Amino acid sequence: MLDKSCDVMISMETELQEILGIGLYLGSGPRYLLYYYGQLAITNNEGLMHWPEGPKVIVAVVKAQECACGLRPVRKEFLLAKLRSLEAVRERQSRQANEERIRLSLQSS
Repeated sequence: MLDKSCDVMISMETELQEILGIGLYLGSGPRYLLYYYGQLAITNNEGLMHWPEGPKVIVAVVKAQECACGLRPVRKEFLLAKLRSLEAVRERQSRQANEERIRLSLQSS
């Protein structure tokens, strides 16, 4: 169990670093880290205004400098904790939806 948890942490941290790398190319102004359908994404003001409908959560607003130089350790830990929390909510909702589908299919049988 501990190995899986550690793997998830490393995966989230890697994904966060990759997303911040993309943030380098978003022009001036703030960047928005989004959690959209269970995926981490990044966009700028323009992209946020035109983002498709769906369940999205703004995880954080980051500066271009944070994309270029990296996050301070405290900020990175805060964002990773927030992402873990959102992932736990997504997993719980997915599990509940699956249980509901199973229950409905058993009732209709």
